[in-house]
Amino acid sequence: MRLRGRRLLAASLWLLSCPAVHAMSYTVAHRTPLDIASGRISGLEAVPFEGGLLRAPRRGQGRFVSAEIESPVPFDDLVASWNSRLPKGATLKMSVRVRASGEWSPWFLLGTATKTMSSPPPQENAFGKVDTDTLRVTNKADAFQYRVDLASGRKPAVLVLVAVTVSDDDAPSAPPAFREGPWVRELRLRPRSQFREPAEVQWDICSPTSLSMVMEFWGVQRKTLKVVRAVEDSSNGIFGNWPFNTAAAGSAGLEAWVGRLDSIEDLQSEVAAGRPVVVSLTYGKGEMTGAPLHETRGHLVVVSGFTPQGGVIVMDPAAPYPAAVRRVYDRGQFHQAWRVKKRGVAYLVNEPLQRRMTVAVPATDLRRKPKPASKPGRGDPDRLSGLLYGEGVTPLRVRGDWVEVLADEHPVVDDKGAWQGYRGWVRAGDLVYREPVPSDFVVRMAVTVFTAPSGAFRLSMGAKATLLEDRGEDILARLPDGTTGLLPAKDLMPLPGEDILRKSGASEDETRRLILEQASLLLGSAYVWGGRASVGPFPGVDCSGLTSLAYRVAGMEIPRDASEQRLKSRAVKPSALKPGDLIFLTRSNRSKAITHVMMYEGGDSIIESRQAAGRVLRTTFLQRFGAPLQDLANGALVEDLSDKVPRRRRIFFGTFFSR
Repeated sequence: MRLRGRRLLAASLWLLSCPAVHAMSYTVAHRTPLDIASGRISGLEAVPFEGGLLRAPRRGQGRFVSAEIESPVPFDDLVASWNSRLPKGATLKMSVRVRASGEWSPWFLLGTATKTMSSPPPQENAFGKVDTDTLRVTNKADAFQYRVDLASGRKPAVLVLVAVTVSDDDAPSAPPAFREGPWVRELRLRPRSQFREPAEVQWDICSPTSLSMVMEFWGVQRKTLKVVRAVEDSSNGIFGNWPFNTAAAGSAGLEAWVGRLDSIEDLQSEVAAGRPVVVSLTYGKGEMTGAPLHETRGHLVVVSGFTPQGGVIVMDPAAPYPAAVRRVYDRGQFHQAWRVKKRGVAYLVNEPLQRRMTVAVPATDLRRKPKPASKPGRGDPDRLSGLLYGEGVTPLRVRGDWVEVLADEHPVVDDKGAWQGYRGWVRAGDLVYREPVPSDFVVRMAVTVFTAPSGAFRLSMGAKATLLEDRGEDILARLPDGTTGLLPAKDLMPLPGEDILRKSGASEDETRRLILEQASLLLGSAYVWGGRASVGPFPGVDCSGLTSLAYRVAGMEIPRDASEQRLKSRAVKPSALKPGDLIFLTRSNRSKAITHVMMYEGGDSIIESRQAAGRVLRTTFLQRFGAPLQDLANGALVEDLSDKVPRRRRIFFGTFFSR
């Protein structure tokens, strides 16, 4: 990787210092228009994002075939699941195929859903075989593709969500060491025992009993026996078909799919987010202390929390009565029974669109209202900010094809004085339904080009990527939506910058020089209200967009807006100002509101994105205020000469560096 000098050494040191990621699985969940944009649609109609993905019109039928999806891990096991709305007379068929040794398999039918659900007849060939709800792959595959056939009756059938999870049998022998965190809590579920149901089914219904507890947690009241009948696999009379269970939860108005989690830490994250998880366990005699079953080849329970000592709190439906359902299992024993022997299988169930999403276009607007601009332009007042490829958002609600979100990487202070993501509306078509992933590199040039097999597109300064392979002048990278391609190594900076600089012995002065270098790359860029991207229909940055991007490339994440940058920074005297520090201005001499930020370059020089000038420029204190820096003081009144009509404002100075 050609990152030159100390920063190349720093990147290498950081990559070597990272703990090995023991990933055995990969899951995709498709729920947005962008998720399925590369697939093929025939006979189906798009629906507003609020209502799902695709529908078969009344008495019609059609098919969706996904793009070929590369897996970051070789796999020998695949499970596909879905959520849909199937009125009377409607049918859904889920099929998949895999690529092994460069060849694609025939299509395997994994399940059929009508008023009831049925697993397919036996299917086996050189590529693998279908085992009830799972495709067992003979030789490890590296890519997959799914297909959904949808047919309606008198009312349209709607496909809401599709998920595919793949895995191999690689697993660490011991669980990750326990550490305290927000997962040390217990989610309150009403206990249910499968042995309180009719004798003819009670030994076989751990899955729907567990699912019914989680559904009730999310406000969907169903008697256990009703859930049992909803998940029944009519082909063989079983109740533990994994995708049929999550499909039943989806039909009840929730969002659910089958996933495979890589570690207990993933379960902890679910619990910390307030989401109980149904998991499958396999253990022998003496291998699960305190369990109501002495041994089992496959048993479903609900993980509802963790004790301060790291014990796993579960709701085990095999208890003889509800009061005995709550159990605490040993962390190591649970790891063996779930992660090792069942490959971390989990039902991920929650209210619709509760999980974080990721921006997967080069840039998009965070808007004040759920509608496009009536008068598009650089001064659009309804543009709150710009979001970049790979940034995460937390969805709050949906209206048509728009999602109200918290922009997680744009912290602002709310009305109650608490810090949270910037609140606004984003087009659903610019998001993928995937949690943001940790990144290795950030784009340091104003614009770079990402080249993928499907084509090339531009990325802006501040966009992030994950390293897959060093190829000299280029690196093979993965973007947050899973797309892989090439990026020029010279256009990238390793992350996290602060850690790298510290570990490599780089000085504060070097970090400051890097911040100024990044800001200088944007000189001449257009001033765009709410802008922070060098790509898109209106490329450009506003004042705080300039400063936040420059700091990000240096590995220092600072708030998005000037007012919050002032709040988070530490006040500094003008005489102690150093290159890379910030200068803040109030709206007026009578207002305390900070509305502008500039960057100190050294001497009497300033870099700023100025609305009146319409661009990023270099100026001086003397030109800007009629007085040099040495004559100014924190909180002093200054005459702002940048507008046609000069106005009086107060000036403040701040730093994000410790002294």
